[in-house]
Amino acid sequence: MPGAVAYSIVGVVAALVTTATVPIIHRVSVKAGLLVEPDERNIHLEPTPSLGGVAMLFGLLAGLLTAWGLGDFASVFAAPTEMIGLVVASIFICAVGVIDDIRPISAPAKVAGMVAAGSILSLAGISLLVLRVPFLDLIILSPDLSALLTVVWVFLIANAVNLIDGKDEELNLFGLGLSYNISESLWAELSYNYDELQSDVRVYGDRSFDRNYVSFGIGARY
Repeated sequence: MPGAVAYSIVGVVAALVTTATVPIIHRVSVKAGLLVEPDERNIHLEPTPSLGGVAMLFGLLAGLLTAWGLGDFASVFAAPTEMIGLVVASIFICAVGVIDDIRPISAPAKVAGMVAAGSILSLAGISLLVLRVPFLDLIILSPDLSALLTVVWVFLIANAVNLIDGKDEELNLFGLGLSYNISESLWAELSYNYDELQSDVRVYGDRSFDRNYVSFGIGARY
């Protein structure tokens, strides 16, 4: 059974690899001319390199390799279909992002890519099985509803708001989460999230931001 140390090692390795890869991707983007120029929608002050999702993908793969090498997660890798599905879905959604960075694609095409990635996860056995509703008991999902909500979940965390160009604001969301059942009534959750808001709205200053944050929590059910 993996302990806190094993989870910490995996998280640190993923973070370090992502951090180390960002400057490399930055140089590649600049050299290839893959820059987002400031305009009425992209309101940053100078050309910004793209392909940042590739660095996140390398971090994810490094974390998976570390987890596999540690041996503490042997039960997770006992069924390789799920891990293969996770890797394939991650590479697929990253490829959609890279294509969009190189040659912008339409909003429907982006949505199709997110739906495909979610479908790959569901077919591989990675899906939402239950819903925890505050102040209520667990809701056990049927197979059909589980597959549907898994795709919806992937869509929402990938890019929930303003997929269509021309809006005043664009919010990009990326998140990874781990949940571990300590007992039947107690569980722990660890998540990493990246949020980016590009906004033309000026209310008490610039609303645009980008942030990374890690959260850890323990939940109990009575």
